[in-house]
Amino acid sequence: MASHSRGIPPQEVDGTPDYCNESVFRRNTLPPRTYYIPKDASLSLNGQWDFHYASSPLAAPDPTAKNGQKSTDEHKTKDQWTTIQVPGHWQLQGHGIPHYTNVQYPIPVCPPFVPSENPTGTYRRSFFVPGSWGSTYQLRLRFDGVDSAYHIWVNGVLIGYAQGSRNSSEFDVTEYVDRAGPNELVVRVYQWSDGSYIEDQDQWWLSGIFRDVHLLYFPQSRIEDWFLRTDLDAEYKHGTLIAEIDIKTESHSELVVDVLNHNQDVVGTAEDSGVGSRKAMLNIPINDVYQWTAENPILYTVRIQLQVGDMIFTHLVEQKVGFRKVELKNGLICVNGQPIRFRGVNRHDHHPSFGRAVPLDFIRKDLLLMKTHNINALRCSHYPSHPKLLDLADELGLWVIDEADLECHGFYDAIARPLDIPEEVDYEERKKLTFAHAAKFTSDNPSWKAAYLDRMAQLIHRDKNHASVIIWSLGNEAFYGQNHRAMYELAKDIDPTRLVHYEGDPHAESADMYSYMYPSVERLISLAATEGVRSDGTFEKPIVLCEYAHAMGNGPGWLEDYEKAFRTYPRLQGGFIWEWANHGLWKEDPDGKSYYAYGGDFGDVPNDGTFVMDGLLYSTHKPTPGLLELQKVYQPVETQCVSYSGASGNCTLKITNLYDFVSLDHLTATWKLESFINATR
Repeated sequence: MASHSRGIPPQEVDGTPDYCNESVFRRNTLPPRTYYIPKDASLSLNGQWDFHYASSPLAAPDPTAKNGQKSTDEHKTKDQWTTIQVPGHWQLQGHGIPHYTNVQYPIPVCPPFVPSENPTGTYRRSFFVPGSWGSTYQLRLRFDGVDSAYHIWVNGVLIGYAQGSRNSSEFDVTEYVDRAGPNELVVRVYQWSDGSYIEDQDQWWLSGIFRDVHLLYFPQSRIEDWFLRTDLDAEYKHGTLIAEIDIKTESHSELVVDVLNHNQDVVGTAEDSGVGSRKAMLNIPINDVYQWTAENPILYTVRIQLQVGDMIFTHLVEQKVGFRKVELKNGLICVNGQPIRFRGVNRHDHHPSFGRAVPLDFIRKDLLLMKTHNINALRCSHYPSHPKLLDLADELGLWVIDEADLECHGFYDAIARPLDIPEEVDYEERKKLTFAHAAKFTSDNPSWKAAYLDRMAQLIHRDKNHASVIIWSLGNEAFYGQNHRAMYELAKDIDPTRLVHYEGDPHAESADMYSYMYPSVERLISLAATEGVRSDGTFEKPIVLCEYAHAMGNGPGWLEDYEKAFRTYPRLQGGFIWEWANHGLWKEDPDGKSYYAYGGDFGDVPNDGTFVMDGLLYSTHKPTPGLLELQKVYQPVETQCVSYSGASGNCTLKITNLYDFVSLDHLTATWKLESFINATR
């Protein structure tokens, strides 16, 4: 039977709601770990839930009362409950409206406080623990994405609280669950929280449980977490798997780690034994290793097995890994010793009907479109994407900048508007007038440091085992302050094997590269020659464009000019087009009119109109002409006529391989010969 533990108090600080306290962002959550949902030890809680929508938390049902009703409020009847689909957003299922802003906040700026009119969705469902699950195993509830903050109750007991909309959270519910069932799970979700101030990304404001929910079970002796890093020798020929594995047990245990190639042959193995919980550190050499790149994404399988006592296997997990080494060499981003060029795009999670609750097959189609249009790099803007996206990026081959769920661009407007700074003023000048002041709200405010660090730690621990992720990013358009410096230090402490990006750091003090948005080609070339360049012409860090060639309207433009600059100046290592797809949401009006809506179409005020329609794909995720143009400019093979004889009609073609690693052996050339000799002018 379940324990009758009292759980946690309603608020961490008495008198202050958790969702209005920047120092409270997790209560009773488990430490972050690598993303892994065991197939035979998980129960999906996706599907239809009961749902109650209220104008504020005060009007929400009491989860401790029977059937979610406040026993003292007779007017709260069952008729106020309806059903909702999880994953999903409540604004796209008939409750409230979607709201689009680019920079400005849709609520008054007074961090960490949010309006008392704070729409609140209460989710409720029952579940049974499968009878095949061991009675002594640990039970966890896992939420992979809830916008914006939430408390959870199990059988009327308040278990925990979390925020960080695009980050995962797990709760140990072992002592609160009745294994004979049924069990009632209630999740109260707040549309606005102090976290909303640092989630001001250029997209729709949409609320609710929008990613997967699982009930998980783990043996008492288990593999708690693992970090599988790879290294290559000085000649980039032989590899080493560096396995750091957290073991949870009270007994003597044996750990076996095997590395299997694509034929499932064991090519390396190592063992560890000990008593009690520990961190096992193993190095496994792999000779003549096949290296992972975005052009040739060869993956190995790592099998981790824990044996306790006389049992064959107490716990077994598997992880795909790619052997590759990321480093700065001679001031350039190199993978496996070779400088690389980003031909990339920025991608938000978006579906025209489901918002950020994007089905996995839809994500796969996105990534396949990228590959077939010569795109080799992806920036997750501006938060961790669906966790399974990175499995696809590992498999298909994409360089990934994985970004923390952090942006507070709206503080710019909060500073600039009272100063009445004209928009015609040069942006660099406006930055000088406003950015330092805007940073004081959160980025350069020590009371927000822990929240910033949590978002960095959540990102890294969830995604640390993916070969495709070669760069961590500290967020986007959040100005620059002491909290970014702390994030950089944390990233390097957890994972020294990857580089760190942040465009808001203009002098790359807490970044391994200079990053810019939308410079002209002329300014970009000037930056390559001057920014961070020593008197002898050498430099320590490269330059990337995290955003360029805005794809709105008939954009993107000047693509070939940028590509020519990238080819001419090796320090310019490419960039990421803004952005992958339009964010239109399908809307059906009462008069029968149907269309893909943008800011203002839902009566959302204030809004930024059509600025959400600036992608290489239509809202249906079908290519625009802009993507076809980009495909041509990004093509990794260049053909030139280097000589032509008018008399003989002979032409000499020069074919140049623009790939960073592979040859052209996988391609077949076709040509068509046309003659205009008899044509008249």
